[in-house]
Amino acid sequence: MKLSYNWIKEFIEIKVSVKDLGDKLRSLGFEIAGEEKKGDDVIFDVEITPNRGDCLSVVGITREISAGFGLEMKIKKTEINGSCGKINDSIKIEINEPLLCPRYTARMIKGLRVGPSPDWMVKRLESLGVRSINNVVDATNYVLLETGQPLHAFDYSLIRGSKIIVRKANENEKIITLDGVERKLDKSMLVIADNNRAIAIAGVMGGANTEVNLSTKDVVIESACFNASSIRKTSQLLNLSTDASYRFERSSDIDEAMLSVDRVCSLIKEIAGGDILKGVLDIYPVKKKQKNVKVRFSRIEKILGIKIKQKDSLAILKKLGFTVKTQKSFFTVTIPSWRESDVMREIDVVEEIARVYGYNNINAILPSCDLGDETKYETVGSGLLDVQDAVRKILTGFGFFECINYGFIRKGVFEKVLSGDSELVAIKNPLDEEMDKLRPSLIPWLVENLVFNFNRDAEVCRIFETGHIFRMNKAVGLPEEEIMVSCVISGQEKNFWSDKKRQIDFYDIKGAAEFLFEKLGIEGVQYSALKNCAMSVQGLDVFVGDERIGVIGKLKEEIIKYYKLANEVLFFEFKLAVLERLRKKIINYLPFSKFPAVRRDAALLIPLNVTMEEVVGLIKKNSNELLVNIALFDCYEGGQIPKGLRSLAFNFTYQSNKKTLTDQEVNDVHFAIIGTLAEKGIKLRA
Repeated sequence: MKLSYNWIKEFIEIKVSVKDLGDKLRSLGFEIAGEEKKGDDVIFDVEITPNRGDCLSVVGITREISAGFGLEMKIKKTEINGSCGKINDSIKIEINEPLLCPRYTARMIKGLRVGPSPDWMVKRLESLGVRSINNVVDATNYVLLETGQPLHAFDYSLIRGSKIIVRKANENEKIITLDGVERKLDKSMLVIADNNRAIAIAGVMGGANTEVNLSTKDVVIESACFNASSIRKTSQLLNLSTDASYRFERSSDIDEAMLSVDRVCSLIKEIAGGDILKGVLDIYPVKKKQKNVKVRFSRIEKILGIKIKQKDSLAILKKLGFTVKTQKSFFTVTIPSWRESDVMREIDVVEEIARVYGYNNINAILPSCDLGDETKYETVGSGLLDVQDAVRKILTGFGFFECINYGFIRKGVFEKVLSGDSELVAIKNPLDEEMDKLRPSLIPWLVENLVFNFNRDAEVCRIFETGHIFRMNKAVGLPEEEIMVSCVISGQEKNFWSDKKRQIDFYDIKGAAEFLFEKLGIEGVQYSALKNCAMSVQGLDVFVGDERIGVIGKLKEEIIKYYKLANEVLFFEFKLAVLERLRKKIINYLPFSKFPAVRRDAALLIPLNVTMEEVVGLIKKNSNELLVNIALFDCYEGGQIPKGLRSLAFNFTYQSNKKTLTDQEVNDVHFAIIGTLAEKGIKLRA
């Protein structure tokens, strides 16, 4: 958004340099794409994030600046005194879709003179990249830039039936818009109509059939509020983006509708003459309720790590337009209408205080950590967002880097491979023809990330992503959505300068998965040979009980060849919702034993159809608390082993928390386990 320095100064008495103003905007969280001097003015090109639709105006940005500098802001008050007739006698308004148009206001001006705008208005509009058209249209654009509220002027004589109807378009209805293009509408689109036809695409662009021209004498000025999702969808379907749609898509301020229609009518009367009719049409079916948020003073200090004076915190919020009521240990803020779309929780209010106070004024201080004698560690709160955050911390702590990718799948080998696994979800209106389906897995883009890194001389790559995937549910004929966590690793590494490089293998990715389960406190994880995975040539299905939670695998050779990769690519993909349900909310920690451990080795002859995991499970089931660890250290099949069997050698570790174990105590437990295994057909190797 382009912003005029001189226009800002009309609202606040600011005497800082252009550089200081730019620095203040940056400190408040805005990016400055550029600055340009035009005559006695300076134009800033300010980048506004999608959640800050309230800042797509001079008033919105100035409000931020006034809070940042601690200055008073002068809001222009407009008083309208109708001088002739009543608007109710000339025009009627009807809203058929109150959910898509919660408020519609209108005023009417008669006997105006359409012509060129005054030089001061033309100069200001053109400095901000807006072409001057005529004094009436320019006035609506001027107020749009000033307040952020889109407005539209209709030629009253061209409105059939003297009635404006807000409705959905009829099937195959057409309208020629102000840019001279005929556009075909569908039933999902909201339009402004008269008794016979559509005269504007609501929130996007007006129609040529009611355009203000040099012969226009009477105008109806519209100032309305439209549903953001509806406008966004209409704009995308028509491939038509305007200044109005850009603002409505980011949620408009419903309270600004009335203020702006008064402001523009006053401005039109000033530069085009005419008489404003008495009264205003304000169709507002369901009045919005004010939103209140309770904020604890202690919470501000805990989140920011510093103590800000209570009066300073409250002053910041008041400058931003929040109404504050204080209690002893907390205060309640009433959210202003222009911030209701992005300030909803206590943490949002704390962020506003921190942003204006200045992040540079918040010193980095290590938090105090007193473990005491606690033996419990409480994990983050419940919910998918919390476990997603926990997974991120665990994997980054294990040496992985996080990626954030598109929600689509690119045409190529993965689309071909995954199409055989399940029906992909097609996008009706894709942004890119090469990505016209939603991703059924996070792995394809992670492999693209991996290739990108290897093409830039990376020797090893460990990356992960948490995000949504989409699959078609054939039973109901609708797509279903799920959040997954996926990791991909590949490459060659060495741990010390004198070591030889070794290739990352399957045990690296399995170890990462086991580390994740351990840190989340998920127990009873079991593995079985992979049965069905379109991407993997071999691997493991991962279960907890009878529930499959994901897969660990190695990419198929055809995928490796497609991307011309030199090394194997290993991956895992787990369902985040299942991890959330299975993880322990509180993990109990036991103190380390101060007594020595005793180890015993045993080589066991095991049938080929019995897995190592089954053997370990059997051992744990028939042992007691003295067995603290069991580890496989050798696997052998050969001529000295009877046919149908293999030798697995395990190391058993025994330890007590109460005393030093004797050989006899260890032997009693150890050989009891061996005896139990013998009953199951698993014997010691001679």
